[in-house]
Amino acid sequence: MSPSLADKDAKVPPPHPASGHPLPAGRGVGGEGAVASMQQYHADRRGETIMEVMVAVFILSMVLTAILSLITYTTTGQQASEQGIIAQQLAREGIEVARNLRDSDFLAGVATSNSLKTSVKNFLTARFTPDTNSWVVVNFGFCLNWNFCPLWIDPASGSYQHDLVGSSTPFYRYLITDHICRDPSNGTESLVTVENTTCGAPLARVGTRVTSEVRWTDRGATKSVKLYDYLYDWK
Repeated sequence: MSPSLADKDAKVPPPHPASGHPLPAGRGVGGEGAVASMQQYHADRRGETIMEVMVAVFILSMVLTAILSLITYTTTGQQASEQGIIAQQLAREGIEVARNLRDSDFLAGVATSNSLKTSVKNFLTARFTPDTNSWVVVNFGFCLNWNFCPLWIDPASGSYQHDLVGSSTPFYRYLITDHICRDPSNGTESLVTVENTTCGAPLARVGTRVTSEVRWTDRGATKSVKLYDYLYDWK
């Protein structure tokens, strides 16, 4: 049966550009269906792009938060380390002052480190005297409590002092001296740590134990460095 004229005049859908198969009606190349499909495609892509941006922003914010936390932790740790080093040096300085006084007593012919003896308790502070360019230990009545013996830094010399001159620091320091007593009958030694107490007969004072302690506060916690030295008369 031969096709009718109407069938011949019927429009055949154009083939698909890639497969060669006819496209469904209304979905030809350049038709309204293709335009609608492309619009839906771009709309879907815009949605995916927004989600990708949101995920990227979230990941970036997490990375930046971790980096900032690490920087803060490192800075805090570095500051604590620096304070610990300064405290060690200040405590060592106190010991060196006591040693120098012991040596000065020996050179002056003074026995048993007389400069380290105290008349009121056994708490001392080390002070630098610019006029004589020397250190002394002073029994400060006001420095019997940590809160009353802070160290200030002198901007001119860079030294730490108790004179409340310059800039305040978080550090506090004092020296504690205890008598070293020896029993002449057997040579045994003992410490007298009670305030305003001497060795007492038959014990003889042969030296001084010096404790140099530095305290400071770091993030609400009190920290301290304590050094000891046993000073005897030079023989």
